Amino acid sequence: MRRNAVCAGILAAAAASVLGLASAAEVDAYDVVWDTPSADCHGSMPLGNGDIGLNAWFEETGDLRFYIGKTDAWDDNARLVKVGAVRVRIEPNPFEKGAPFRQTLRLRDATVCIEAGDAAHRAIVQVWVDACNPVVNVEIATAAPSTATASVELWRTQRRELAALECSDINVDRAAPGGKRAPTIIEPDVVLRDLAGRVGWYHRNIKSVGPAILAEAQGLAGFAQADPLLHRTFGAVMAGGERVDDRTLRSGPAGAHRFSLVVLTRHPATPEEWLAAVDAETARIAALPGGTRAAHEAWWCGFWERSWIRASRDPAAAVAPRSPVPANNHCIRIGEDQHGQNRFAGELGRVSIYAEALGDAELRALAERPAGQAPPPRASLRFSGQALSPRELPDSAAWDFAPGLTVEAWVKPAALPGSGARIADKITPGGSDGFLLDTHPGNSVRLICGDGILRLENALPAGRMTHVAAVVEPDTRRMRILIDGKSAAASTGAAAADDASHVSWMYHLQRFMNACAGRGAHPIKFNGSIFTVPAPGGDGDPDYRRWGPGYWWQNTRLPYIGMCASGDFDLMQPLFRMYV
Repeated sequence: MRRNAVCAGILAAAAASVLGLASAAEVDAYDVVWDTPSADCHGSMPLGNGDIGLNAWFEETGDLRFYIGKTDAWDDNARLVKVGAVRVRIEPNPFEKGAPFRQTLRLRDATVCIEAGDAAHRAIVQVWVDACNPVVNVEIATAAPSTATASVELWRTQRRELAALECSDINVDRAAPGGKRAPTIIEPDVVLRDLAGRVGWYHRNIKSVGPAILAEAQGLAGFAQADPLLHRTFGAVMAGGERVDDRTLRSGPAGAHRFSLVVLTRHPATPEEWLAAVDAETARIAALPGGTRAAHEAWWCGFWERSWIRASRDPAAAVAPRSPVPANNHCIRIGEDQHGQNRFAGELGRVSIYAEALGDAELRALAERPAGQAPPPRASLRFSGQALSPRELPDSAAWDFAPGLTVEAWVKPAALPGSGARIADKITPGGSDGFLLDTHPGNSVRLICGDGILRLENALPAGRMTHVAAVVEPDTRRMRILIDGKSAAASTGAAAADDASHVSWMYHLQRFMNACAGRGAHPIKFNGSIFTVPAPGGDGDPDYRRWGPGYWWQNTRLPYIGMCASGDFDLMQPLFRMYV
């Protein structure tokens, strides 16, 4: 109730402040905008209300997908896990190849807005997590009548052992056989049956692994305290349209659709108590006068008005030209890294390197050119070779890539290990001081240039000759990957000519991420917060978290260091509650 009272006060204050609303609009300059759908969760956008977080992405199939995280979704193995996932399918599919597409992470009101399709089939989708209530909202408007289907997607569907442990998992014991104190058993979620007009699921901890072990290790076994894991129950109930089955809702045909999910944790609680709490919360929210969107927008307006850093370059200052590729003393290596490792297994039919960002038409022509045929002469062509074995290119350390970079290659890889293999490399292994094009993980494509990383999963089938091109553009440092002459992945780039604006952009995005996860029951996790996704090329599910569930002070403190200066004292409270 306290959060709702605060939001009501903010709403009144914001309504009285025209200047505040105008200033908040300046945040729009730091929005993230994409012009293509995503292949998977690695192309997701984060959203949150301080306690509930989403990884949301839109696929070419016309599906909106999102993972749901929560700051207090601790399972019985002391792991902070996802609550679950939802898929929303729009039919007919508003996205077609070549049709307009725009996806915006709108910071001013913490909303992902997707606009897809031509005028006759246009669809607008908005996703937001209510800043004042535990509700995820999906709103769809289409130019023509459409059907929207929302489905629950779970992966904890049966009891199983967690195959690999991270270093802070509770059952790690380096001295024990297999490095494990005991097996870590994942318990399944429960799908609610026969809910009238709704669907839902929950996870309830029927055991507790960890508190007793840690208490004994600290000599506190005789100290009575409530178990923080046992009978913790978390999940969600989704409403909207008509119920199809225990996992699916359908809305339409109509021109507008809306789905909402109440996401809740109760501890301790029986399933019946948890569902009663969800019902009570649903009724409370439904009774709010005037709906919830205005209060949500007002909270975010107040957040952005607390403080700001909006720096830009002095227009009168001279700008020194800078290469989009960081300079180093390494020569370029083909088919291996700078240590002679990660060697390419298979055939390198042709590899060419240009000191220029080639256009799509030029790259299509190269993709149509046989692998054994050299490319046509071009002033920017620095190297081209056919039927190559791993090698170093002499004198390539001094090549100037200020006009941009293009690497094009015909490759026929073997079935490669998870570490992948190099195609072209001019970078310190593990660093960000140059560029590389490789197949990590496995038979994928990865382009690294400086701090930028662009990935395309499973793009290079084993035993098949495939044309791959990687481009880094000057000025913006935008990166592109093309497969067989067709655009397959691209980054948004950065305003490289104005470092001050770029730093301001990154500052806004980091502060936004903290606000999305900083008002929950527990502090922000340093290793992924509530926005983890499956590791690329790994066997982990959406609950995977590198380094495990532990809170380590030396890392946990980092998201909080700047909060006093920015006035985000409310985001610091979960940290103080845990340590004080």
